[in-house]
Amino acid sequence: MKVPAVMVIAVLLSGCGGGWMPEHKPVSREYAFGKDQAWRGLMDYFTLNSIQIKTIEKDSGVIYAERLCGGGEKFTEFANCGTGVGVTPSGHGSVGFNAFVVEQEDGTSKVTINADFSIPVMMYAVFTNVPDLRQCSSTGTLERSILNHVANFNS
Repeated sequence: MKVPAVMVIAVLLSGCGGGWMPEHKPVSREYAFGKDQAWRGLMDYFTLNSIQIKTIEKDSGVIYAERLCGGGEKFTEFANCGTGVGVTPSGHGSVGFNAFVVEQEDGTSKVTINADFSIPVMMYAVFTNVPDLRQCSSTGTLERSILNHVANFNS
């Protein structure tokens, strides 16, 4: 029995899918205004975009929030999930945010956003599909849009 070359290549490549390692790089920006205005800008962004805040600690400047996102092209604008041959998205992705607002000594502020994306996938392995939750690397696009909103927010 002959195995078509395409099937052999697909099986070999599907083994590479398990080796995906996402990169996590925080995105930061400094502002000429203080922590309170930066904080209000972040709250405004999360409210306008229906992002559910899970933890909020204004004194320490920490926010943790989550949002279920769509899939397809819009999701890939924000995240690289290492999908391709042998790894197919199978549902809606999600994003978890950690935002940190720090007051600088000179009265300015710095906001840092960490965004962790994930998406359910089907991984082809030895003639079957196996469900998995794929961690993704952020493109930085979403973090920059949040930081731009903070920069342009007028309290």
